[in-house]
Amino acid sequence: MEENNFYEQLSGFSNTIISIQYDADELLTFRVSQAQEGEIRKSTDEDISLLFQVNNKIYTLNRQHFNQMSNRELNELFNQLGFDGSRFL
Repeated sequence: MEENNFYEQLSGFSNTIISIQYDADELLTFRVSQAQEGEIRKSTDEDISLLFQVNNKIYTLNRQHFNQMSNRELNELFNQLGFDGSRFL
């Protein structure tokens, strides 16, 4: 019985790896399951930024970064951070 619970818990973790051009000099690659402590900030009425932490470093993603990601990647990242991604995409 415990073994089944363990596998059920594992199935809740995303194996998705996101890799985007973060800035001119940095390619950001991380597992969605590594993302933590998310915060959404409105830049304008129509645009948002997503702040989150990976390996004790804070990253800020904006529309330019979102455009590099698939809808599935975005939804998984927002869900990992406790947000309903469909509200923002």
